[in-house]
Amino acid sequence: VSQLVMPDSIQMIKTPCKGLCPVYELTLTRSGNVTLLAKENLTLNGTYTLQLDNIQMESIISVYEQSKFLTHSDEYVMGAKDLPITYLEVKGDSIYKRIRFDKSAPEELHQLANELAKLVQSENWSSNSN
Repeated sequence: VSQLVMPDSIQMIKTPCKGLCPVYELTLTRSGNVTLLAKENLTLNGTYTLQLDNIQMESIISVYEQSKFLTHSDEYVMGAKDLPITYLEVKGDSIYKRIRFDKSAPEELHQLANELAKLVQSENWSSNSN
């Protein structure tokens, strides 16, 4: 998998819902550094970091490529107030795109979000809290 398709960073933000949805911000950089800001409804709370290996990075890059992220609309929201909203944001030298969506989004965006969400379940987070 070509490292060139990987933007400088991919960020995912999960917002609250009426229930117990996990609320967090996750940022992945091209070098495999992941930062998690865990806010609500997770076993973790606060800021954590993680370093991905090449195999994990290739898996995410592959799903990112398949998502054709830059070709999607900027918003897929049905407007239901009790649904969580996901933001996916991609930044690079000459690219910036942010997509806001709920369950009505195309499957490729859900696949990318699910791939990133798997990282939250990692056992290997290091706490940055004092």
